[in-house]
Amino acid sequence: KRRRKYQRKQDLAAIKATWRLFQQISADTKDLDDIPHYWPQAQALGLPAIQYTAREVRCGLLFWAFAERRTAAASAVFAARIQQHLDRYGISLRDLVWQTDNGSEFIGGHDPHGKPTGFPAEMRDSQHVRIPPAAHTYQSDVETVHRLEEDEFFDLESFSSRGDFLAKVYTYQLYFNLARPNSHKENLTPWQIIQRLAPRSPLELCLLPPVFLDYYLNDSGGYDVSRHP
Repeated sequence: KRRRKYQRKQDLAAIKATWRLFQQISADTKDLDDIPHYWPQAQALGLPAIQYTAREVRCGLLFWAFAERRTAAASAVFAARIQQHLDRYGISLRDLVWQTDNGSEFIGGHDPHGKPTGFPAEMRDSQHVRIPPAAHTYQSDVETVHRLEEDEFFDLESFSSRGDFLAKVYTYQLYFNLARPNSHKENLTPWQIIQRLAPRSPLELCLLPPVFLDYYLNDSGGYDVSRHP
């Protein structure tokens, strides 16, 4: 008999439960302009249309950022901030693999001088792999977050300004990382799993705030990221 979808998810969760902490981060983007409660507010207040999402697969730790459009430069800023953050708190980038789909925002190029640009250029010691075309189940960890956040956040919250938006998305990210149990991860929070697998890890590992990625982009289409966000 063909196994039901929930049974396949249980099998996949059991496999991922054997992985090392920070073995893989899955990254993706999400359109926000099709969320009925959010989009009128976004148009009135100048809120972003694109969400960048990264999730550590073993513990489920979530990182968010936002932008007006999908671009290779915005993706590079997103990766650079997370890489600097992880490195600052002792995570080995050499053992880390980033997984993305085949969107143009995740495919690198070269500047006129032959220097690599875009998302892969920020990998430093870590690695970047792309999923096979149309194999969206490979990105189930971030796709799950994208489904949850509409019901739990974007279809509920109202915003008064861009600053209020950033404050509330940060609050939800903290809730997700520190307080919300995950049914596919033994009903534990990401922080609880980190504490169990790496007890000496600092809480700050879970606290990287979301940003508007466009603030880091310059007029020439490049980007500047401070050493310690």
